[in-house]
Amino acid sequence: MWLRTVFLCNLVFLYTSLARLQTSKSRKGCASLRTCLEPFPMLVDLIQKDKAGALATLTYGVLLDSVCSKQMSLIECISKSPCEIFNKYYVSHAVRDTLEFICGEGRDVLMSEAGCFSRDDFEWGAYQCSRAMRLESDIATLQLQTTVNLAKQDKPSQTVTGLCGVFQNLLNCIHINAERTCSKKAANFTRSVFKKTVGPFAKGLGCSLK
Repeated sequence: MWLRTVFLCNLVFLYTSLARLQTSKSRKGCASLRTCLEPFPMLVDLIQKDKAGALATLTYGVLLDSVCSKQMSLIECISKSPCEIFNKYYVSHAVRDTLEFICGEGRDVLMSEAGCFSRDDFEWGAYQCSRAMRLESDIATLQLQTTVNLAKQDKPSQTVTGLCGVFQNLLNCIHINAERTCSKKAANFTRSVFKKTVGPFAKGLGCSLK
């Protein structure tokens, strides 16, 4: 019973931290992280603000090459940040995973679907998906806190499943929006990008995203 209580309390900490990162105030992060990311506003928009429209900016080959050439120095800058471990760990992993994909296997699709990523309806649909995730995040956090407060530790695995569903719903929503607006290829790419941005958070909760 004690171990289950500790398990759920840890989940509350992780998930509440995630919820805080989803608010406009906490997205600013600490000063040193902002300094690292300042030259890359499109990454801030994509990774910390859930703005799919940032992909349109990255479809400019020269800019993408510049960002990709600096990915190692960016990761190093974040790793040396004195910020608290939660921010530093998850931001660095989200940046690393996203850039590795966009600069590697996803690059050709990013360029070939450039017209899609610049469409207003594509960005608006993705925004609605992210907004829904934030609302679900708030609800799930409150439910988890209530579970711990009431000492209902009978089935912690169900609690984890519910939390993971928030992330999975986001990916499904993103995929449907991109496929309806553009194409299946754009949908698969966008889903993969968002999976990279939320993956570190989801992994911290023990989630396995599809």
